[in-house]
Amino acid sequence: MAISRNTTVDMLNRIAAALNVSITDLFEKQERPAQESDIITCPHCNGKIKIEKG
Repeated sequence: MAISRNTTVDMLNRIAAALNVSITDLFEKQERPAQESDIITCPHCNGKIKIEKG
């Protein structure tokens, strides 16, 4: 089975079914860029600290 750049939804469904995964699992998940509200400043050294959801 050859796959071109213009893969159809049907083909993606068939690939996902063959792998026993959801179609969304076939795509790389993009992390959202850090927002200013995700960064705090250390009161001791003024260093920037990124807050991440664990």
